[in-house]
Amino acid sequence: MKTYHETRAMLVKINIKFESMPEEWRYWLDLAGADLAGADLVDAYLVGANFAGANLVGAYLAGANFAGADFAGANLVDAYLVGVNFIGANLAGANLVGVNLTGANLAGANLVGANLADADLVDANLEDAYLVGANLAGVDFAGAKGLVLPEK
Repeated sequence: MKTYHETRAMLVKINIKFESMPEEWRYWLDLAGADLAGADLVDAYLVGANFAGANLVGAYLAGANFAGADFAGANLVDAYLVGVNFIGANLAGANLVGVNLTGANLAGANLVGANLADADLVDANLEDAYLVGANLAGVDFAGAKGLVLPEK
């Protein structure tokens, strides 16, 4: 598994910046299994990118667009995901313990088996999100849109 610094160094070495990357390349960006712990991808546009199994513990991803991206099995513990676009993203089995998803858009996202313990979903959009088997212990759903919770 490559570290964040090794991955960043490779991208810098070949002079690719997320902001200037041609849109069609972003769909092919494969960071599966990469160690991006603490990475700063604020406002990144990585639609359809592959982060399956990646380590993004404590990463700063606020405002990033990950529509249709694959985060299956990714570790996002304590990641800062305020305002992130996860429309149609695959977060199946992802570890989202303690994440801040305030204002995030998870419409149509797959969260099957994801762990959202102690997550913050204030003002998040969960319209048509697939949450079967997700661990939602301690999640703050205040203001979340589109989520139908079972009656107590």
